Amino acid sequence: FAQRRPEKQIFFWIDVFCNNQHATSALSPEWWSSGALQAAIKNMGEVLLVLSPWKAPAALGRAWCLWETHCAIQSEKALSVAVPRSQCDALTAALSSSDWQLPAVSIETAEASKPEDTANIHRAVLQAASGGENDAEEDESAMFGH
Repeated sequence: FAQRRPEKQIFFWIDVFCNNQHATSALSPEWWSSGALQAAIKNMGEVLLVLSPWKAPAALGRAWCLWETHCAIQSEKALSVAVPRSQCDALTAALSSSDWQLPAVSIETAEASKPEDTANIHRAVLQAASGGENDAEEDESAMFGH
C-alpha cells in the first residue's frame, strides 16, 4: 500500500489502537456515530480495507469495520482494498473465473464483540441509510424481526 505512494508520507490509523472497542459502554453512541470517530475518519486522506482471507474476509463480518467503511464512503474518502500478498495469485485466478462472486456483505449479520455495540451500529447504519428521517428503532424492528 505505502510502496505505491512513494511521494506521500503515510500515516496509519489502526482502529483497534485508536478506538478501544471493548470500552464503548463508557461512551455514548454519539461519540462514534456522529462525533470523534466519524470526524477522525472524515479527516483521513484514504481508507484501506484489508480483506483476509479474501474468500471470506473477516472485516466484512465485523460491525465496527462496516461502520468505519460506511463513514469513509459517506465522507467521500478514497477507499482502497488490499489482500495479503500470499493470497494475490489465488484472488487473481478467482477474478478470471466466470463463477466467482463477491463475498456477501450485510450489516444485519455483522457483529461486534459486545451485543450492545452490534445493536447500536445496526441502528446507526439504518438511521444513516434512511437519511435520519425514520425512527431507527422502527426500521431495526422491521429489518431484524425484533
